[in-house]
Amino acid sequence: MGGRVVSTTRRKARTGITVLEVTISIAILSMFLLGSAAAYVGVLRGAKDARRTSRAGVYLASVMEDLAAEPYDNLAGLNGSTFHDQPTVQGSAFVVELSVFPAAVNLLQLRAIVKDPNSNRELARVVTLRCNP
Repeated sequence: MGGRVVSTTRRKARTGITVLEVTISIAILSMFLLGSAAAYVGVLRGAKDARRTSRAGVYLASVMEDLAAEPYDNLAGLNGSTFHDQPTVQGSAFVVELSVFPAAVNLLQLRAIVKDPNSNRELARVVTLRCNP
C-alpha cells in the first residue's frame, strides 16, 4: 500500500525580528519624529510672532498716549511723521507712521500704523479722532 510518510520532526519556530522589519520600523519612527520637529518649529515661530506683535501694540499704545498729550493745534503738523522705538533708525524694532487729516470741522483723524522696519510688515494699526476743545 502506498502510504504517506509523516515526518515527526517539525521545523523550529523562528523567533526574533528580521532586518527588514527593523528598517521599516525605523523609517516610520523617523517620519514621525521629523513631523513632530517641524510642528515644534512652527509653534516656536508662531510664539515669537505673537510676542513681537504684542510688543508692537504696547509701543503703539505709548505713542498714542504721547499724541493725546499734544495740543490740538500741533497735531496737523505731525502728518507724515515717523516714530522709532530706539534713538537710531538702524537699531529700531518698530516704526510708527502717522497720518493726520481733517475729518470734519474741528475734528482730526489720526491714523498710526506700526511696522517692522526690516520686512515692512504691518503689525498693528490704530485710527482715532480728536476734536478741538
